[in-house]
Amino acid sequence: MSRWVPLACRNLVDEPARLVASVAGVGMAIMLILLLDGLWAGIKANVTTYEDNVGADLYVAQPGTRNFFGTVSLIPRSTVETIRGDVDVRWTAAVRGFFSIVELHDRKVPSFVIGFVPCERGGPWELRQGRAPETDTEVAIGRVMAARHNLSIGDPVEIMGTKFEIVGTSTDTFMTSFVFMTHAATDHLLSAPETTSFVLIGTDYAASVRERLKATGLSVLDRDELAANDLSLMARAYSVPMNVMRVVGFVIGSLVIAMTV
Repeated sequence: MSRWVPLACRNLVDEPARLVASVAGVGMAIMLILLLDGLWAGIKANVTTYEDNVGADLYVAQPGTRNFFGTVSLIPRSTVETIRGDVDVRWTAAVRGFFSIVELHDRKVPSFVIGFVPCERGGPWELRQGRAPETDTEVAIGRVMAARHNLSIGDPVEIMGTKFEIVGTSTDTFMTSFVFMTHAATDHLLSAPETTSFVLIGTDYAASVRERLKATGLSVLDRDELAANDLSLMARAYSVPMNVMRVVGFVIGSLVIAMTV
């Protein structure tokens, strides 16, 4: 077995070009794997951006709803008043969320629309420029969308056939940009008045409030549960291609090493 060691060493020393190519190949394979791991970490961090920043302890949604982004939830707007009647609830906010296509320079750009009530929670948590929407003809868009498409405060955008004016840019994700508008504007876009997608709840007694609301027939999820479900949804969507690319990187590195010795 020991006879093979000097042969491998001679191959490396006698053919420096082969050595350099092998080291470069292995380095590229390792870099690919690390890049994919970093990309996946970024995806996981961005998937829960809304839950991480909006500050809600509980989310009330349509029965059967498990995700903030992956499902369509529709509940009566009157649910807000029902929840406000609980003595341990500090604040509530109606929020509507849905995927849509924004028309930009004759291009269709996917985005996630969030409708919120002005002066209540659920809207943009950090504005980079301008202000939050106050009227039903205004929107705040994510800074990523603004930068990619050279959009500025005062520019018009078209969403679902309706024109809006950009009044602010907000923090968002690199995956899908948020578009914030008033809840009333989303009511009009979807022709769904007196409804909402989620009721956000702030409370210091999440467990007891959740049990009481569930006893009335409402579907209630806490922040960690909703975030975990969103991560699980993204994992199913991205895990297969990511794992395939990791295997490819590992195989390339193994083949390069085998060819070297």
